[in-house]
Amino acid sequence: MLKKSWIKQCVQKSEYYFSKHGDQERKNDNLTIIEIEETLLNGSVIEQYPDTGRGSSCLLAGFNKYENRLILFVGK
Repeated sequence: MLKKSWIKQCVQKSEYYFSKHGDQERKNDNLTIIEIEETLLNGSVIEQYPDTGRGSSCLLAGFNKYENRLILFVGK
């Protein structure tokens, strides 16, 4: 189970990366890394996924500075 505090700590320390697919989707949606970070810091975990072979993960929902709702997939 991923905790919001762990996600926040990773963002604050810049200890995270985008998957190739995730980065392509971010670019397709014209989202900046700052917008993703804002959402990770201010959003809420809406669904948890157990370890499915690649580690625990979750969906996190929040809003960017333009009030657009973002739903992000976060993995450990």
